[in-house]
Amino acid sequence: MNLLLYADKTVNIDINRIARGISSRVKGIKCNGGETSFTVPTKRVVYPDTYKQLPKKFISANRKATRAFCFTKTPYDNNYFFEYDDNIAIISLYTWEKLTSLPMNNGALYFILMVISRNLHFGTTHKRTTGCINDFNSDKTAIDIGMRSAYVCPDCIKAFMASKPSKTDNAVFKALKLLLNELSTASRDNIDIVKYWHAQHNTNSFDVFICHNSNDKKEIRRITSLLKGIGIHPWLDEEQLRPGLPWQRELEKIIPKIGAAAVFVGASGIGPWHNQELHAFLSEFVRRECPVIPVLLPGIKSPPELPIFLNQMTWVDLRKKYKQGLDSLAWGIKGSKPSK
Repeated sequence: MNLLLYADKTVNIDINRIARGISSRVKGIKCNGGETSFTVPTKRVVYPDTYKQLPKKFISANRKATRAFCFTKTPYDNNYFFEYDDNIAIISLYTWEKLTSLPMNNGALYFILMVISRNLHFGTTHKRTTGCINDFNSDKTAIDIGMRSAYVCPDCIKAFMASKPSKTDNAVFKALKLLLNELSTASRDNIDIVKYWHAQHNTNSFDVFICHNSNDKKEIRRITSLLKGIGIHPWLDEEQLRPGLPWQRELEKIIPKIGAAAVFVGASGIGPWHNQELHAFLSEFVRRECPVIPVLLPGIKSPPELPIFLNQMTWVDLRKKYKQGLDSLAWGIKGSKPSK
């Protein structure tokens, strides 16, 4: 998928950084700022008249693009946010400041993702505001809710899977959900998505959260050391939590930045604040569709009774074949089998 982005002088959008942010986060989507200038040739955007009056040079420059996104504050005659003709979409952020306090950069990413979702043809457009990317947003103030929620609802996910999508569409759908999750995280904290990406790039990333009972700390230290030895970066409380700060607040910050969780269960069972971590991860990881891996530690005779969502996951067993179990854990975390 090849996307080109444009913005006229009426909007405050960092086109190049948004393009780099999209391209750096998802495979299969190439996004760049357009090299030709864009201006709206009419006083109001009228479909299809305005599209037909775009300069031939501009249309030619975008002929090979999957989609060209053109941002402006010039209003549509029908008060819509956007329409598109062939591969060009003109997106109007008219009266943006009256609709939301969030930056235009967040709006630009949101509408890019909305058009991509329309191209996938999944689900049914929601006439009421749900926070799903398939909302119609007839009430334009709903855009604020859309950016802060920024997700694909269960009904639309079900409809997409039922359509038997191609491998390419599956990859685009996965990218869509990833970018929506980042937009939602930034918007809920009133952060510009470009600044959010910059902070993410300059923050140590972790591959897996180590969820465990403190009584099993000795074995957990051994496992995290082995994981580091094969290139996996684990988040372990004693290494990352600064003394004197509430651990709940620190967990809330780090959870969205981690791609997997490993829940270790030993002879000591589930610890007193272990359960609280599990509940926090349940809502977040289910929403993000990230792996949560239950791991049986050596010394435990039989699997204990666990929360329902963990019982549905594939176990990793370290009780007998330790090396094989560690390889399985690494596979679950990284998504690829370790090389022999």
